[in-house]
Amino acid sequence: MKFKQHILAVSLLLDAASFNAHAALISSTGADNVGLVYSSESNVTWTQDANLLKTLYDSDNSVISQIAAVTPTYKDPFYGLQTIDPDDFNTGTGQMSWWGGIAFVNYLSFINYGGSTQWRLPTVTDTGPPGCWYDFLGTDCGYNVDTNTGELAKLYYDELGGVAGSPIPNTPTFNNEQADVYWSGTECTRLILTTRGTSRPTMATRPTALSTSSNTHGQSVRDN
Repeated sequence: MKFKQHILAVSLLLDAASFNAHAALISSTGADNVGLVYSSESNVTWTQDANLLKTLYDSDNSVISQIAAVTPTYKDPFYGLQTIDPDDFNTGTGQMSWWGGIAFVNYLSFINYGGSTQWRLPTVTDTGPPGCWYDFLGTDCGYNVDTNTGELAKLYYDELGGVAGSPIPNTPTFNNEQADVYWSGTECTRLILTTRGTSRPTMATRPTALSTSSNTHGQSVRDN
């Protein structure tokens, strides 16, 4: 039985139409003609499809069982052994639990998606007090995010030009962008709330903290 305890995982909340083209992002075609996006600034490659699970499921309804076959269980360092099952995936929206996200990127590596066996969820570096510093002062998953601490934050703000309160124009750089939270591969056990200031957030979209059993989207990345 899956242990559905609430723990915190760092993720990124994106506004609608929040992806845009930028000189540091280079679209390419990988093995089997799948779309990829290379970041020359971060030296990583993203899947071009920002809702890849749904795309794969729509073309092959057995993909969930294939994912679970590759990663039938995940040993969570905080909550023990988790069984990967259909409850970890919403095939109607392409959302997934955090454990499902881990299994999904393992599956992409297993099938050599785009010619790579190194797919993973993007990382976030814990800064400030240990844990998810979810506040106006927070620099890892709060309102004053240091984009050098997170790959998704750097992608959205530095490379795609995300501006506080203002969605940026949609472009062909990525496909199937979702106005939703995207998982990071960084798991933390504490949500830190300090006294909220009166200044406005520096960023309209921000990393947030969710239960790993919540369902949201996953964007895959690999190192170059």
